[in-house]
Amino acid sequence: MSFNAAVVIQDDTKAKIYTAAPVPAGLYTMPNTAIESIVTVKGFVDLGIGAEYRINNKFSVFAKANNLLNTNYSKYLYYQVNGFNMFGGLTYSF
Repeated sequence: MSFNAAVVIQDDTKAKIYTAAPVPAGLYTMPNTAIESIVTVKGFVDLGIGAEYRINNKFSVFAKANNLLNTNYSKYLYYQVNGFNMFGGLTYSF
């Protein structure tokens, strides 16, 4: 049987939001505060654990739990992560 754990820590990050249509990509040379703003994406801590049990040389089963603190956060602007979640399965080696 084997166990594993993961800790992901990310500090506050900055993201750019366009408040008006940006100019074509080839023409954009300098920041333009009239059409964009910078926002802060809050930092987070994400904890996870897992376990695997090898039944024999061919089969093993595993389980993993993520976001143990069930925190509601965004890793990237507007991309919420799932709350507490678990998954598991059976592996076969040939």
